[in-house]
Amino acid sequence: EIEKSGRISGKVTTTMVALVPGVQVVPLALFPTLRVSAVTGQNGEALNFVQEDQLEDPQFWVVLPKSLAKGEKFTITTSYAGPNAVTDEGNGNYYPVTREHWYPNSAGHLGEYTTYDLTFRSPKNVKVVATGTPVSETMEGGHEVSSWNSDVPMTVAGFNLGEFKKEEAKLDKPDMLIQSYANANPPNMVVGVRNTGALGSMSTVMLNKKALQEGVFAVRVYSDYFGDLPYKRLALTQQTATNYGQSWPELVYLPI
Repeated sequence: EIEKSGRISGKVTTTMVALVPGVQVVPLALFPTLRVSAVTGQNGEALNFVQEDQLEDPQFWVVLPKSLAKGEKFTITTSYAGPNAVTDEGNGNYYPVTREHWYPNSAGHLGEYTTYDLTFRSPKNVKVVATGTPVSETMEGGHEVSSWNSDVPMTVAGFNLGEFKKEEAKLDKPDMLIQSYANANPPNMVVGVRNTGALGSMSTVMLNKKALQEGVFAVRVYSDYFGDLPYKRLALTQQTATNYGQSWPELVYLPI
């Protein structure tokens, strides 16, 4: 769940497989400001965990109830919450500060393929766009609730959010839905510059169609060169950062 302030709280169920015998203490990557309140095992038993102060040694470790044999599976559930992993940039704009570590995952092992089942709760009118295929989108108790499943194993799960306006195009060759999302209103940093008269009445919504067409062109060109992607959807999403972009499976972060 993402609050209007950007604070997030999460409950994550993770199934892991021991690659070597004798695994009992498991290091997991989690953004330092996200503080763990509880970890339970696959039978609901409380597990010990280590997470020191965020300014000292915030690494997150889970102590399993027994050593695992090579190839043995074990499932844990982690409850956590905290600020600053997502920031409120004003006027319905949000910035996902941590892309890899907003959920507990294998520390430093970006590229381990697995499947994800994601459910997000966000403030009214704040849409979440995530990796995976959208399964449902409803309103519950004044919150936007959306669910996403990965059809094929992915290297990482990610999301973007905001008061988005959407444009989309359906391709036949390759078979893919291309979507482009721009925020309805500019963030505070742009409003401040705009008020000086330097940018006029800047809005990125008018550029949504341009970003969509560039995405369509890119998918066609790269599919010709490298073959079709294993996905059927690609979302191009605006982010408030101005100095870089980033590509997750099915989800691209484009600078404002």
